[in-house]
Amino acid sequence: FFLKQLRLKYERRTKMENDKCMELIIHSGEAQSYAMEAINQAKNFNFNQAKELMEKAEKEQIEAHKVQTSLIVEMARKKEEGTDSSPIDLLLIHALDHVASGLISIDFAKKIIENYELIKKLGEHVGLWE
Repeated sequence: FFLKQLRLKYERRTKMENDKCMELIIHSGEAQSYAMEAINQAKNFNFNQAKELMEKAEKEQIEAHKVQTSLIVEMARKKEEGTDSSPIDLLLIHALDHVASGLISIDFAKKIIENYELIKKLGEHVGLWE
């Protein structure tokens, strides 16, 4: 009975809502990947490349936020009209989790890159790197 109910709830979701959830996952996943690669570039003191990757990460996260906002607006509109049949399900929760993870990854990456910049400056100051 439970699986039948779950399947019915999933089938009530529109293709658009499912596609938006997948867009959230894709954009946020890209943001996380760019942020992690930026950290790797900063670790090797390639700060220009790290900056470019962080800009890409932030653009992807902005796109995810746009999709998230449009999904929320659409769900609110349907609820207000009384036509909302979209359950809050695992796909949506998973997508929103990716959005949050992307934001956290970008914030941490910025701090880690700042630390690598400081390490490089300190190393130059004490003569470790010429």
